[in-house]
Amino acid sequence: MSESTNIADKLKQTIDELEIDRHVNDFVVQIETVFSAARDKVGALAAERGDEVESFLDKMSTTIDERTEGRYAGQVGKVRDTVSTTVARLAEHAPAEAPKVWQVDEVEAPPTD
Repeated sequence: MSESTNIADKLKQTIDELEIDRHVNDFVVQIETVFSAARDKVGALAAERGDEVESFLDKMSTTIDERTEGRYAGQVGKVRDTVSTTVARLAEHAPAEAPKVWQVDEVEAPPTD
């Protein structure tokens, strides 16, 4: 047996003993879960606030056009369209029913005797 084959066999044995494949797979599953949750949250936010973003984009476009006398209208329009399209695409990833967050006001405990 050559030395390189022996080293490769020892390396494979060590990888198997350390269960590196399982740890990598577990890590990938965790990353997918985190990204999925983040996508859902961003999607819900985009769906919830999309109208506000559109209003902001309208005001921003108008202000820039007024201050620059329309010199950058083409570029501003492209940026506006890109942001608007991106927000709409993100909103498509909103969960069917966003989890409701209930805010509980602090309640004073009754006096104890």
